[in-house]
Amino acid sequence: MTSSDDRIVRFHDELTAWLDRQLDAQSEKLLWGHRDVARAVFNYLWYSHLQLREGYMHHGGKDYLDRITLNIPAPPDGHRAMIESDLAGHPWRGTLEAFHDHILVYADNPRHIRHLLPVMRFFKEREQPVVLLTRTEDLPDEVACEQIRPLYFTPMISQAVTTSGLAGISRELAAFTHTLLCYIQWMRPKAMICCDGCQTQYQLAAIYCRRLGIPAICCQLGWPGFIHAGFRQLPYSHFLTWGEAFSFLLGEASPLTGFHAIGRLEPVDSQGSHDAITFFMQAPVFVSSEEYHARFLKLVEATAQRYPSRRIIVRPHPEYDDTARTSATAATHRNITVDTAPLTANTYRMTDIAVSMFSSCLVESAAFGCVPLMFNPTSGFEYPLLPEELKTRDEERFFDRLDDIMQHPGGRCAIGHIQYSGKECLARFAASIQSII
Repeated sequence: MTSSDDRIVRFHDELTAWLDRQLDAQSEKLLWGHRDVARAVFNYLWYSHLQLREGYMHHGGKDYLDRITLNIPAPPDGHRAMIESDLAGHPWRGTLEAFHDHILVYADNPRHIRHLLPVMRFFKEREQPVVLLTRTEDLPDEVACEQIRPLYFTPMISQAVTTSGLAGISRELAAFTHTLLCYIQWMRPKAMICCDGCQTQYQLAAIYCRRLGIPAICCQLGWPGFIHAGFRQLPYSHFLTWGEAFSFLLGEASPLTGFHAIGRLEPVDSQGSHDAITFFMQAPVFVSSEEYHARFLKLVEATAQRYPSRRIIVRPHPEYDDTARTSATAATHRNITVDTAPLTANTYRMTDIAVSMFSSCLVESAAFGCVPLMFNPTSGFEYPLLPEELKTRDEERFFDRLDDIMQHPGGRCAIGHIQYSGKECLARFAASIQSII
């Protein structure tokens, strides 16, 4: 009998195959002017169709997907000419052409902006002009302090957008695709740099940059736990990773991208109190579910009850708002606190043992001197970056291993996947950039 979590993982594979079939049959509709945007459209559709998981699980599996047809309307005759007309004569063109030969840092939310601040500082210190392209007005204070110029992305609505085939999928996607093409073509930056890499907007920018011979560089932000479709066939010319292990695993799924192991941009150190057991939450998506999410919160409560004198920290995922449930969990025991500070480094410095299901915090915390302990009750995927003795699949094994770690602190396993950080990382970043640009 197939377990539910095996079906969860199978869903991702079959959703990928279903979308491949749908888009292959309509490939002629996935050109924006002379530019093939199929990879970015695939990424957009893959994320937007993750909501089909419950239907797949409970209403027929692969047959459930096959009953759904994706129809992309064909663009009208002359659609390519509409795109080229906008590129030639739009009033924004002159303003954006002033950014020619700048380093374009593309970051759409405060978390990504903070991650790329060392990159922006690096170029400014070398008197290389930098511009930050973003859709958020919630800018970290450092942007103003560092005198980094933000350029706010404003979607463009034109006849080329409203009559396009992509508007049949999403008018927002069509406007975004068209506007980003115009921005990149008018700006002609020296290079485009983003982080994380699985987002549709960053992948679309990379497609346009590579078409124009502009380096498209992505910096690793986290680790996905398993290489889902958002991290396969990456369109970046170069991807800068935390270490060789990450380059190898990502590179297997994206053979046309050059991978460079430079380290973690933010400094890593082992200072701090290191006295807490910290639970790093994950959203109930990908290989998790509402059932596993609730089970993980129960594990927090059970740990607090088992170790009443220990500080227990709950760290919510920065891109998943679960305030009500985490607050309710914290209210059950006096030794539980919720940590929502924007920088995880301070959390790691308070943490002795870092617990998560499949978060990148498992490998990041080890670099800060914490002990990562994985609670992964699913059987459908593996996490290759941890040794087996730090992986548990049920509550009994979890507490056996937790007790052992706490009783024998000298026998902890060192994990060094993040090989460089801070100044060492920036030196390696400089060497990589010199070879790329």
